[in-house]
Amino acid sequence: MDRTVVLITGCSSGIGLHLALRLASDPSQSFKVYATLRDLASQGPLLEAAQSRGCLPGSLETLQLDVRDADSIAAAQARVTEGRVDVLVCNAGRGLVGPLEAHKEGSVDAVLDVNLTGTVRMLQAFLPDMKRRHSGRILVTGSIGGLMALPFNAVYCASKFALEGLCESLAILLQPFGVHVSLIECGPVHTPFPEKVEGGLGGMLDRADVETRDLFNRYRRHCERVIREAGQDPEEVVEVFLQALRAPRPALRYFTTERFLPLVQLRFSDPSGSSYVAAAHKSAFHDKAAEGSDGAGAEAEAGLGRMAVFRSGLLVLTTPLTSLAPRLAPILSSAARLVNHTLYVHLQPGMSLGGPAQPQSSPVQATFEVLDFITHLYAGADVHRHLDVRILLTNIRTKSCLPPLPTSVQNLAHPPEVVLTDFQTLDGSQYNPAKQQLERYATSCYSCCPQLSSVLLYPDYGPAVSPAGSLGVHLPSTIRPTSPVARSAKQPVRGHQRGAVGGTFDRLHNAHKVLLSVACILAQEQLVVGVADKDLLKSKLLPELLQPYTERVEHLSEFLVDIKPSLTFDIIPLLDPYGPAGSDPSLEFLVVSEETYRGGMAVNRFRLENDLEELTLYQIQLLKDLNHKENEEDKVSSSSFRQQMLGNLLRPPYKRPELPPGFYVIGLTGISGSGKSSVAQRLKGLGAYIIDSDHLGHRAYAPGGPAYQPVVEAFGTDILHKDGIINRKVLGSRVFGNKKQLKILTDIMWPVIAKLAREEMDQAVAEGKRVCVIDAAMLLEAGWQNMVHEVWTVVIPETEAIRRIMERDGLSEAAAQSRLQSQMSGQQLVDQSHVVLSTMWEPHVTQRQVGGESLGPPAEAHLRGTIRPMTDRVLCGVKVAPGADEIQRSGARLLAGFRFGGSDMTEPGASPEDPWVKASPVGAHAGEGRAGRARARRGSGRLGDSLQSPELPPLLGPWGCREDSSHPVCAKVEYAYSDNSLDPGLFVESTRKGSVVSRANSIGSTSASSVPNTDDEDSDYHQESYKESYKDRRRRAHTQAEQKRRDAIKRGYDDLQTIVPTCQQQDFSLGSQKLSKAIVLQKTIDYIQFLHKEKKKQEEEVSTLRKDVMALKIMKVNYEQIVKAHQDNPHEGEDQVSDQVKFNVFQGIMDSLFQSFNASISVASFQELSACVFSWIEEHCKPQPRYSCGGFILQE
Repeated sequence: MDRTVVLITGCSSGIGLHLALRLASDPSQSFKVYATLRDLASQGPLLEAAQSRGCLPGSLETLQLDVRDADSIAAAQARVTEGRVDVLVCNAGRGLVGPLEAHKEGSVDAVLDVNLTGTVRMLQAFLPDMKRRHSGRILVTGSIGGLMALPFNAVYCASKFALEGLCESLAILLQPFGVHVSLIECGPVHTPFPEKVEGGLGGMLDRADVETRDLFNRYRRHCERVIREAGQDPEEVVEVFLQALRAPRPALRYFTTERFLPLVQLRFSDPSGSSYVAAAHKSAFHDKAAEGSDGAGAEAEAGLGRMAVFRSGLLVLTTPLTSLAPRLAPILSSAARLVNHTLYVHLQPGMSLGGPAQPQSSPVQATFEVLDFITHLYAGADVHRHLDVRILLTNIRTKSCLPPLPTSVQNLAHPPEVVLTDFQTLDGSQYNPAKQQLERYATSCYSCCPQLSSVLLYPDYGPAVSPAGSLGVHLPSTIRPTSPVARSAKQPVRGHQRGAVGGTFDRLHNAHKVLLSVACILAQEQLVVGVADKDLLKSKLLPELLQPYTERVEHLSEFLVDIKPSLTFDIIPLLDPYGPAGSDPSLEFLVVSEETYRGGMAVNRFRLENDLEELTLYQIQLLKDLNHKENEEDKVSSSSFRQQMLGNLLRPPYKRPELPPGFYVIGLTGISGSGKSSVAQRLKGLGAYIIDSDHLGHRAYAPGGPAYQPVVEAFGTDILHKDGIINRKVLGSRVFGNKKQLKILTDIMWPVIAKLAREEMDQAVAEGKRVCVIDAAMLLEAGWQNMVHEVWTVVIPETEAIRRIMERDGLSEAAAQSRLQSQMSGQQLVDQSHVVLSTMWEPHVTQRQVGGESLGPPAEAHLRGTIRPMTDRVLCGVKVAPGADEIQRSGARLLAGFRFGGSDMTEPGASPEDPWVKASPVGAHAGEGRAGRARARRGSGRLGDSLQSPELPPLLGPWGCREDSSHPVCAKVEYAYSDNSLDPGLFVESTRKGSVVSRANSIGSTSASSVPNTDDEDSDYHQESYKESYKDRRRRAHTQAEQKRRDAIKRGYDDLQTIVPTCQQQDFSLGSQKLSKAIVLQKTIDYIQFLHKEKKKQEEEVSTLRKDVMALKIMKVNYEQIVKAHQDNPHEGEDQVSDQVKFNVFQGIMDSLFQSFNASISVASFQELSACVFSWIEEHCKPQPRYSCGGFILQE
């Protein structure tokens, strides 16, 4: 099969070099690439890269070709041995930046000669053969500068604009010839292209006037930011070239980035060019983020909605409401491409633009249709979360007799820079009279920017759709009827003088806005707004991430004054469930949500008890969140927003120039019981080097340690055991509850531990580790944050922390509370943290927070594109939260799943041959919940010491020096798992010793046989009932149902284990029902079917069977070996196989089966597992005469 012959110009670097390598190393080996260079002396990087990529001989050949020289082109064409070129890539190009009047004539000619005339020469040389063969593809490297003008790039843009016309003309002509022309429209790319800019700046700017120089400096800052944020790796661009090359019917244009499409669309939709020129000027020279603004607003503008042009806008909707609902989604999408921060919406149904008279604002009757539309619009706007949408209510009135609107202009917090409308002219153009009327209308109603732009939106509405389908969201009625009487959509809404609404209003979102908007429409004079604070916040999810009260009130006040400034707003803290609604006699109504309706009923009962009239309740339905994750609520909720902050970088990291370049240090902390240790193990699983401050504490005050003698001198020799080891219980009793004694101890220990930590960091650097994690409960108290780049804090509710401490350490509730009170609170830790995590949910949710579920390295291209030398941050899997400073966005964070360094998973100090290490594969015990730890640690002895004595304060709790007399030692289990398989020999040996232990102990959190001393600080266990909100009551009910299911499974499992030894003990008598193997078989089948049925109820299906089938096969081998041993040794009689051995093997089989059910495997995989069991039962478990050996032992 002939290979596709590809000739590419400009292959010395950048896009040309990467495209040539990509095609030459294609696994299909279907391309022969001719990479041309103007100077073959520069082919070194190309050939070296080809060799490193393993390009096959004959797949890549370099040719000398200068597009400025027709003879050079002809010579290169003659050296194409195949005699044809199937794909021609015109990639060579040059740039020219600076004021037009300062360019030298030679520089202008050079750019035009390469970019335009050079392309023409290439086409003249190769196009005739393609036309003759009626086959061929031409790919031309275009530029966004060929579709929209770039200031200070006049000559470059002229050349690229000309290329657009050249390619369009050829595309139209070549249709009958089977030759396809495609433009690859590139944005900023990280290549050496800027170095090829003709002439350079040099003294060119000296020849420009002062104002032009100032504009150029502003534009340069703008370009630096755009390249920093939107610059693409050449490999990304190459993928677009491949898309065009492989398409059956390639398009004329392919865009490598969508960032600049809004301006391009504005240019094509505005024949006059006025709006486009104004918007382009604003984009290039009024770049607030580039001018040095920082903080949340600037970063949000830079990070979100980057494709948009205007920071604020006003959308005037003129379509009648009945027809507008189906059009909302495309209208909002069009607006979101132009506005990136605040979008005001003004309803004026039926208004016409372009007529003889200037339209004026008129009042709109507040009907239930209007309220429903407000809900629908906010629901649709939730898709564009970078937009702060605000529906203006000044012209929406509830009074039956509507007075004229005030003539004064309403001030807005963010004056619109552009006014948009859904009004469309007959010819579908940016009709100037209509735009002028629109601008005059906007400025007569609201305070707008002086240089206001206007755009008539022409969204692609597509085929007619239903109102609900157009938004892609469920559209409920805004106000649920409180009586069975049906209401009409046109029915006016009754107004009231004074009313109230309450809530937390954290991170004001669209569901809040519906609630507040309805309240503002209903109120005529005053609206009382209660904002939850203090005790009412304790039950909130992740309260540490709640915005401060003053910040919430500030955002709330701005929104309310914006949408209806004629109202008087009384914003007060809400400190009890009733608030002012329960005591203010002047209030007439209360707006509640579906979740708070019962609270509204309680307020009315409270008012009646105090001889006050009931309030009219308006219940607002919830907005559905179609993008919620599995552990988030299905409604638009601040709780979900706070959950989404977990794992995100919340503030800029510390600069640590004293640390080695490329070495990044994280300080991991959290209150006692938070699950900090499990997070550390997860980071270790990703390759991070873990420094355990507790382990360093052991070393510090162990005999001969640097802190041993100072501690003994400070507290006396009576704190020592007879063997000289410090008695932790005695020392703990001295310092716990005694701040003075505790300070003496910390003054000794903290500097020593800090020194040991620095030594460990040096060791990590020597081992080539790139990321180091200091795991320290007292990180901030000890001042160790000055050693790290970032502080990561693990948070859980205090009630859950108390429960974990009580279960883990056997403390009373009062003692657990006292321990927490001696530490910094979760809020204090979060206030100083860069990243917040939580172990409240399932283990895989925690895994997503710390770095994703995959442990594979990222793509090479991504690795190159993410490492930034300015910060040397090489941390994986942490997303940058909106509102963070620029330094954090430009830092190098590798994608989720990147291993930090080595893959050594052995605990410090543990031997690789230690069976304890072998029996604890990564993920089996590193914070997988109580059952997971029980499985991993179960052995013939006690569990390993949690290293936290209940008598010691949090300072020393985890340090605990190992005491030979009392320290429990981890028992070594007698069977071993590797990462990939089960050792059959070891398992057979363990079976003969009877060490296969029942897993029943790990089922059910309330089981009396549960493993004691489980270290819940190392778990991701979630206490479902730490609060009693609607969500948690529902979650608790689900947990109780799940517990009942597990208990039923455990009972079935216990019944089987009761039946089996009973049958064995009767000497295989066939006359008794107890001895019937058929009964045992039926019980087993019933139980497996029960497991099968229960498995189908699980919501998630994971497609990995893991080791279960292999384990079952090994069990079958074990049993067959036992049978064979019996058959080979007839001297010991028919019953050589002891009942105990048979029971142990049966128990091991059921253990494995139960483990497969308990693991998260798919229903299909579990069916396969069950089928294997059934098959083996049919073969080996049929009733047999007594002399027939084989028993009934199951195998997988």
